[in-house]
Amino acid sequence: MAIILLLVIALGGLGFGVVYFFLNQPETDKNVATATAANSSDNNQVSTQNNVNFSELFAELGLDNNGGETNASGVFYKDGILVASKTYCLPSDYAPGESWEARSAFESMAEDARNQGIELTAFSTYRDYATQERIYNRYVQADGQAAADRYSAKPGCSEHQTGLAFDIGGPDSSRWAETTFDGTREAVWLEQNAHKYGFIMRYPQGKEHITGYMPESWHYRYIGSQATDIYNSGLTLEEYLGI
Repeated sequence: MAIILLLVIALGGLGFGVVYFFLNQPETDKNVATATAANSSDNNQVSTQNNVNFSELFAELGLDNNGGETNASGVFYKDGILVASKTYCLPSDYAPGESWEARSAFESMAEDARNQGIELTAFSTYRDYATQERIYNRYVQADGQAAADRYSAKPGCSEHQTGLAFDIGGPDSSRWAETTFDGTREAVWLEQNAHKYGFIMRYPQGKEHITGYMPESWHYRYIGSQATDIYNSGLTLEEYLGI
């Protein structure tokens, strides 16, 4: 009798355990489904958060995709170098005037050149937005926009507006801003020595597809201490800065 009683109790406990398992199994599945859904939701949220328009974000932060930065005045810098080009233009109200540092460097260069029998003249330096606008429009009217865009900057995109660009020629003014300046004693001396004074030839031969402008042996841009590195690299400013 005792054995039968124990057997009944054992079977009853087993039955209760089975019933309890099945009663709780749907809730367990529900918890798993809930957790899976939550994880899926989190993943979707992460995916949504990662779908960011970085161009807009960089713009809001004053940054450029190439690692440059646009300051509060709307002027673009990369590695401490102010950039003005067809891609990075200046605000119409940006009017710093001619850089005293660039002028001082030019005067030092001109004096050293003079001691070597080379006469240099900076015949065009700073131009404000309005002046560049008049010049550009005149070229467009004369030659058409496609031709003008090869040798003249649109207003706001000219290096001359930075006050750091110097168009340099020799004693013969008929060669100023002309391809006839190429190969002259002054042009050769500048190409070989200007970097020592912080200047680089901005639009060299064979680089129009990069700079956007035809070669100009007279157009020099004051960079400062990095000019020699750029000169030795054989790269344009765009290539050197990776922009």
